[in-house]
Amino acid sequence: MTELLGEGTRSSQTVEDEKARLKRESARLQAMVDLAQGKRKKNKVAQLLEALKDPPPDQVEKVVHPKHTMLHFVKFYVLYVPIATAIVAGILGLILAEIEGWNLQSGILYMVSLACHITNPLNDDTPSSTLGVIYVLIISAWAVCYIGVLIAAALEVKWPRQFVHHIEARFGAGPVGPLWRRVGVFLLVAGIIVPAVLFTLAVFAALILAWVENWPVRTAIKYVVQNVAHLPPPDPLTSESPESFTGKIADAAISLVVLSLTLLMYTVAAWPVLVDQTADLLDEFALRFPNPALGFTFIAFAIVPVALVVFILILGAVLSQGEGWSLHLGVIYAASLVSQQVLTDVRPESPFGVFFVSIAGMWALAALGTLIGMVATLEYLDIWAKGLKKRAKTVFGLGDHGDSCAVVSSSAGIFGILIVPAACITFGAVFGGILSFVEGWPFIDGFLYILTNVFVLPGPLTEVLPKSLIGTWMAVVVSIWGLVLILSIFMVITLIEDDDPFEHGHKERSTSQGTTTCDEPISADAAERGSGI
Repeated sequence: MTELLGEGTRSSQTVEDEKARLKRESARLQAMVDLAQGKRKKNKVAQLLEALKDPPPDQVEKVVHPKHTMLHFVKFYVLYVPIATAIVAGILGLILAEIEGWNLQSGILYMVSLACHITNPLNDDTPSSTLGVIYVLIISAWAVCYIGVLIAAALEVKWPRQFVHHIEARFGAGPVGPLWRRVGVFLLVAGIIVPAVLFTLAVFAALILAWVENWPVRTAIKYVVQNVAHLPPPDPLTSESPESFTGKIADAAISLVVLSLTLLMYTVAAWPVLVDQTADLLDEFALRFPNPALGFTFIAFAIVPVALVVFILILGAVLSQGEGWSLHLGVIYAASLVSQQVLTDVRPESPFGVFFVSIAGMWALAALGTLIGMVATLEYLDIWAKGLKKRAKTVFGLGDHGDSCAVVSSSAGIFGILIVPAACITFGAVFGGILSFVEGWPFIDGFLYILTNVFVLPGPLTEVLPKSLIGTWMAVVVSIWGLVLILSIFMVITLIEDDDPFEHGHKERSTSQGTTTCDEPISADAAERGSGI
């Protein structure tokens, strides 16, 4: 009898817990609807925001993924990523130094510049031997895949999504809210918050570098800002660079940390609901084509470039007025800025021009994050990534129930080691050949010029620049297409790791039947102990 009473009590408690959970869930859903519609009832805002919060720990079992803890954030993005990148750069730099006859320092600094996509490199050395050029091009293709892996990891971090959604809730800019509010929040996030965070990061890093190199703070800020904003060379803001060994090490360390934190800013710009809704419209448009590949190609190489051209024209018009340049020259420089590629050797001289290109470079980074948010949700890329996983299962004999980690690793290996270099080399050969014909260059110069820009190499592999009007504008168009190609590579890598990186909330990872996935949540206690990454 006692056991029956105890069982009845537990059953009653379970029912009450379920009722409480349903009540909380109902309040959360109603709050989200009210905020999305922009309702601002007096004395209700605080209650609505409170309802959006997660239930307290004593009411629901708390499961925390280690990627969502602040401890993980600090360890992963300030320590692990920079240290891992530095180790890999050291190994690859040693090989490059042996090939080119450089000292070890030059090889490592070149590889760090390449990994961080620094357009104004940490040293002045550039590969000149045939073997060295081939080696650098292959490593550059793999570096693109590496950045894609880091972006995939950044999209798993919870706080950028929560931060953007909190702002949208605060301003009533939800999915069904007024369009002007959604546009306003997007401009606030991408146009003000992201540049402000990047500039603050640059100032903090500049103070360290100024102390190490004994530079004026103003010079150090210019130097770091031109690297953070990826301003096109030569020497866009200052010709100074660290001379001491300690300064070069500090510069390399700063560049590695800035790289990982900049990728997080990409994800902040990718999360606004306006970006997601625009991607849905593009996906619906792509479905009208008889072939999914044709629809994706039209969007990626026609619609997206047109949007970027509009952005470039606006930046170029403002810059040309501030610098007294022709509109043509301003637009060419703006295209270099947005695509992070070398299209001209001019640079701004006026205080307005220096300030404007610094901010515009950070706007360009936010624009790339926005494009990542749009491109990643296109159905064709998801289909392609799933097809690649299926092919990997067949090639490596993993079967339909192969281990998830093995499938992801083998798929990423096929894509990164074979497909990406082949795609980039083909892109460089086709458009390099056309540009060489237009400009009267040898084929090898056009090929190396295109790949230098596509991979954002730290130093040009060839000294040529387009001089004719047709060649210059062709280089602008090809640079934008190259940017779209790189973004597509980023997103395929991301989709290989996660079928839906932009879903709201976590996927529940099954560990039934003893199968462990690549990305498995752990308890709150384990996360607080810092176990796992």
